[in-house]
Amino acid sequence: MKPHETGKIQRIAILVPYKNRLANLQIFLLNMHEFLLRQNIHYGIYLIEPFDSNVPFNRGLLANIGFLEALKDKTNKWNCFFIHDVDLLPENNFNFYKCDQKYPLQYGVLLSEFNYELKVSFCILSNLIMTY
Repeated sequence: MKPHETGKIQRIAILVPYKNRLANLQIFLLNMHEFLLRQNIHYGIYLIEPFDSNVPFNRGLLANIGFLEALKDKTNKWNCFFIHDVDLLPENNFNFYKCDQKYPLQYGVLLSEFNYELKVSFCILSNLIMTY
């Protein structure tokens, strides 16, 4: 989806490793599209799913595959990549989806289901955004 305004903007590829979570996917797509439109972001959502249902879910492998597939998209020339869980949604419009030019950022660290307390074991698995 392209933003309404022109100028120097980030082009964000949202990579969603996915397997057997249809209800979460439907909620994710409905909410994320509206959320990203409000932020006026040029974005594309890549759903990365194993082709064989017997293959165990490997989030890291799927994210790497999604990254390589998104790089092949010569039309959009993505310069920002967001590895996003299908079951995490931003709570409000103050969660700006954008890349830092120097450092990767981690989103989804403080979650309502954990009373907004830092859970280190979960922290490594949450959403990550980085510049390419």
